[in-house]
Amino acid sequence: MLIKFVDTLLQILPWWLRSGLGGKIAFALGKQLDGVGDATTEAAKVRFPDPARPDALALLGSDRKIRRGSVEPDEVYAPRLRRWLDDHRTRGNPYAMLAQLHAYFAQAPFPIELIYPTGRRYSLATDGTVTRDDLQYWDNPNPAQWAHWTLIYHWPTAINPLGLWGVSGAKWGGNLNLWGIAPGSLTPAQVRDLVLVPTEWNAAHCRGVIVMLSPGRRIWGYPPRKWNTGNGKWGAGGRVVRIPIGI
Repeated sequence: MLIKFVDTLLQILPWWLRSGLGGKIAFALGKQLDGVGDATTEAAKVRFPDPARPDALALLGSDRKIRRGSVEPDEVYAPRLRRWLDDHRTRGNPYAMLAQLHAYFAQAPFPIELIYPTGRRYSLATDGTVTRDDLQYWDNPNPAQWAHWTLIYHWPTAINPLGLWGVSGAKWGGNLNLWGIAPGSLTPAQVRDLVLVPTEWNAAHCRGVIVMLSPGRRIWGYPPRKWNTGNGKWGAGGRVVRIPIGI
């Protein structure tokens, strides 16, 4: 049990100050000191992430740059905030970015691939495991940008791009530099959600692009498949959503 300032003051004062006007003044001063002491104690406690203090988790996450998933529960987010220093030590490498993406989307995971111009690919499975391999062929749109990556979200649901520039109202620069998305497919808030972790965990010298592939869609002939499959056309379903990072 904590000792209150107001009790201590009333105990150490002379008997003739414990009642009347003197007692009232001492009581008021003690209550003010107790308020300051309680606030200081509470402020120290909220610096330690605790699911029992959910109101402080958002502020701690912003301060420590550990973003919270849209439906991530307090019991999962608080432990992530406690290990923030360890996580930031490897910030900028592919494993760190994919680990944060897995934690961010853990409540509704989907496969994610991070591919560099050399063809080096890091694949994140829905269970959080990361595998590394090399593609035999990967088309780098701009070979001069060697510090570049392509992050592929294998989105679990269909996204309806408007298609080519200038067709059906599609335009470059709308919706946070998206290449034309049909209304209702992705909102600007959802786009910011998708960009948040890759932007904050990207290496300082790198540029990148997020590609969202809904089921059956491809980009630059990737993922590879056999001739005359799917819709009966080579490269069918190639329309995708692209989100630039660091450009």
